Amino acid sequence: MPLFVYEGVGPGGRRLKGVLEGEDPGEVASRLRRRGIMVTSLEEKDERRGAALGTGDLLARITPVRQGEVVLCLRQMGSLIKAGVPVVTTLRTLEEEMPNPRLRHTLRLIREEVERGVPLSRAMARFPRIFPAMVTSLVEAGEITGLMDVALERVTAYWEERLALARQVISSSLYPALVFLASIGVAVFLIVYVIPKLVPFLTSMGGELPPQTKLLVALGEKGPRYLPSIGKGVLLFLGCLILGFRIPQTRYYLDLIRLHLPLLGPVFRHALVVHFAKTMGLLVGSGIPIVEAIKATQGTIGYLPVCQALEEVHRRVLRGETLSQLLSRFRYFFPPMAASILRVGEEGGTLEGALLMVGDTYDQMLRDSIQRLMTMIEPLLLVFMRGMVAFVAASLIGAILAAYSTLGG
Repeated sequence: MPLFVYEGVGPGGRRLKGVLEGEDPGEVASRLRRRGIMVTSLEEKDERRGAALGTGDLLARITPVRQGEVVLCLRQMGSLIKAGVPVVTTLRTLEEEMPNPRLRHTLRLIREEVERGVPLSRAMARFPRIFPAMVTSLVEAGEITGLMDVALERVTAYWEERLALARQVISSSLYPALVFLASIGVAVFLIVYVIPKLVPFLTSMGGELPPQTKLLVALGEKGPRYLPSIGKGVLLFLGCLILGFRIPQTRYYLDLIRLHLPLLGPVFRHALVVHFAKTMGLLVGSGIPIVEAIKATQGTIGYLPVCQALEEVHRRVLRGETLSQLLSRFRYFFPPMAASILRVGEEGGTLEGALLMVGDTYDQMLRDSIQRLMTMIEPLLLVFMRGMVAFVAASLIGAILAAYSTLGG
């Protein structure tokens, strides 16, 4: 029989904590109440998980799970279930074919829970870093309606669309990043390697070096001495930034700064609206109540101010206020046009369609923003690279001309 870890308040107000064996949580809670203990917390102790990770599979602990692997796993799961394969057999098949050790171990634990009668959605919810709340909510809706394959197909289609957009952003920024790194590399090579080789020759010919050449010579001579200090400063800055994102008080303001950056802010805000609207539309369209859909969507948002705003929206929707009315108060992340579209959808009883329309509209705006940003960055980087190389070349030519003018004089 499974073990349950409980906390409670005993006779006299004394706090108690312990482990008890039982058939299920209800049976354990009844036994504790008969002892006069008021239960405040009761959770099943999963000894197998700790043993498997503690003694055996080190790879299952340290191997990262990519989003693409999770999407492929969910798509295969939906295909097997659609073909009539039982859930336990589906999980066992995926477990045997899964190359990622951590995901394979997770599927084994989920299968064992399902074999003991735990619903698939609840078993998956124990691994929120692999299966977010959006996925488990849709799986739960599929369990209730009997359309598990449809729910999995919808979530994988949405997730694949998000990954495709992320790949587009990465591919669009790859060329500017390579141009920037190449320009920095060429400049460093000329300053550190080429110019120091030519300086003795130029000075031996006499004459005064131009100011820009002196500047480059100074950088070539003194720059390497300060590289360790510069590296330490960069590492310190990155460490403080990472620490700031881990502290809620500072993360709140860092997230606000991200949403209001001059060039990247509109991209981040459009991406946020797309993610919120499409996730909500997917959940509401699958039959999940709007209150639970807000809570599930909140767990997938990466901006703390927006999460706090959605927490307030969740509380006020429970009191009977409309979603569009509440979202219109948070214009820094949900534009008035989107709130107007939702208001029309609420009045016409087509909230799902309105959410998806907002998602599609701002998805196109997001792609346009990314394209404009890349179109703006590429020429600026080319000008920067050519200007930097031209400055170094002009400094060298100026020094050579100064030396020859001295000889000619």
